[in-house]
Amino acid sequence: MSATASNQTPLAHSARRGAPEQSYEAHVANVRRFAAKFARETGGYSERWGEAFQAVVESAAAYHDLGKLDAIFQDILCRNRPNREGFNHVEAGTAHLVKQKQGEAALCCFAHHIGLPSLPREKARGEGRLFLRDEEIGRAPVCTPVPARYLVCRL
Repeated sequence: MSATASNQTPLAHSARRGAPEQSYEAHVANVRRFAAKFARETGGYSERWGEAFQAVVESAAAYHDLGKLDAIFQDILCRNRPNREGFNHVEAGTAHLVKQKQGEAALCCFAHHIGLPSLPREKARGEGRLFLRDEEIGRAPVCTPVPARYLVCRL
């Protein structure tokens, strides 16, 4: 059943190509579970940085799709229609992590669809900021208030 304006079940993915829709909560739980598993395996190679790496990956996984909770994006998902508004759902999670002073996780969250930027190339541009050029990312909240239960994600 699709989420609607009155329904409290936000979506992360519309039904498409034979796959059923997926709730936001189920999607984030799956992403967090797999990200934590892979981060533990990878972090095990570094006694010094393993735990920090795991924390960064887990934070990025928890907030990577936060912008999908926005009413604009929920309307797109619920109606299973193209995103003609050009709404970028990546920015909300990035902004949340920046505000929490989790820069590494914010970078991963920002890059989860487009890949990591070249930090030396970004630095060479000399604009004072690396990957967050959009003024709105650093200061704007998600257009629609996000229920607190989605800001405290559990595995």
